[in-house]
Amino acid sequence: MSNPSNMEGQEGDKQISDHPSSSSSEDELEEPYEEGQNGITVEKDAFDRLNFTLNDREWRRLNRPFRKSLIIKLLGKTVGFKFLLRKVNQLWGRTDEVELVDLGNDYFLAKFDTYTDQDFALTGGPWIILKKNWD
Repeated sequence: MSNPSNMEGQEGDKQISDHPSSSSSEDELEEPYEEGQNGITVEKDAFDRLNFTLNDREWRRLNRPFRKSLIIKLLGKTVGFKFLLRKVNQLWGRTDEVELVDLGNDYFLAKFDTYTDQDFALTGGPWIILKKNWD
């Protein structure tokens, strides 16, 4: 999928702001699409693959649930989901509980309730879940 904010010549597209201070109520006040329009165009390329292009409004709508999320990749030893969930909440859940979704292949989606918790985990929080004792 591509973000049309990089494309030229599309009327009505606006600059996308992912900044925490951007208002989500702005999205809710937008008028519904006219009949036959949904903000997504689908085209086939030379290799018969589908190329989806989203306008800014559709891009914001699809990104809304993930604004306060991080993707985690486990390195080294694999741990159980419940253990990881408990450790992530101990380390990063300062304001509220962190929701964890298993994406497969040792990738996890961590959903935070606040931008403060997300920022803490991203910039200052501990990133080591389990240390191996080499003694």
